[in-house]
Amino acid sequence: MDRLTSFLFTSLYLVAMAPAVRATIQETAGTEVAPAEDERITAIRDELARGDREFARGLLHETVEGLEAPLPGGEEAHIRLLLALVGLGDDLGSLPDVLALTTRVVELRERILPPDHPALLNARGDLAVTMQALERLADELG
Repeated sequence: MDRLTSFLFTSLYLVAMAPAVRATIQETAGTEVAPAEDERITAIRDELARGDREFARGLLHETVEGLEAPLPGGEEAHIRLLLALVGLGDDLGSLPDVLALTTRVVELRERILPPDHPALLNARGDLAVTMQALERLADELG
């Protein structure tokens, strides 16, 4: 796939995903994450602002790979971190990282929320949209 096709596909994904991501992120608006985690998010945002998308994508991937399970009782704070990283992953067009993050959000929400809770249903919807985008990308790559 050439760069233009890749760019167009990523753009279409972001347009399709934006409402779901915005709804999910808005539900945690105004909440904070731990200082060390906030430093990672800030570093990724800074690189993105500098225009170094590849380096920012690398930082995001390292952050996702290095995430540990939350301590008991710390699930909500961990979900806030994951959602902030999902937003960055969307900005960077990093579908594999977004998939890993949304999968973790669903898993955590399934542990702490009833099956019909709107936040869990939204998280499942976000996961489905991400999986569809990855399937379309795989089809495009043939």
